Amino acid sequence: MNDNLARAKEIISQAIQQDDLKEYDKAFPLYQRALEFFAIVVKHEKNPKTKEMLSQRVVGYVDRLEHLKKILDQTKKEEKVGEVDKLKGSLGSSFTYCFSISIRELFTFFLLMFKKM
Repeated sequence: MNDNLARAKEIISQAIQQDDLKEYDKAFPLYQRALEFFAIVVKHEKNPKTKEMLSQRVVGYVDRLEHLKKILDQTKKEEKVGEVDKLKGSLGSSFTYCFSISIRELFTFFLLMFKKM
């Protein structure tokens, strides 16, 4: 588990660094990858206080991931030109909206399940 925590911290550090540089397209997948490792760590954590602290961090990272998704979607919309691209963008934003809700719901469900363990 310590390896997973170390890997999660390493990746989240890279994500934050890219985020600070406003390299959102690079930060987004790093946050996703780090959350995968944090999920493993929270799942196997025995100490309730540590589990709660990690869960709070995960929620914060999920919030940031959702925010970055909105930024990236807006950037993509601004780059599109023409009526066909506008139509595709509106369809894509609907899908993206559903996807961003899914991220939150998935991690909320995950956190609630592991708090009960």
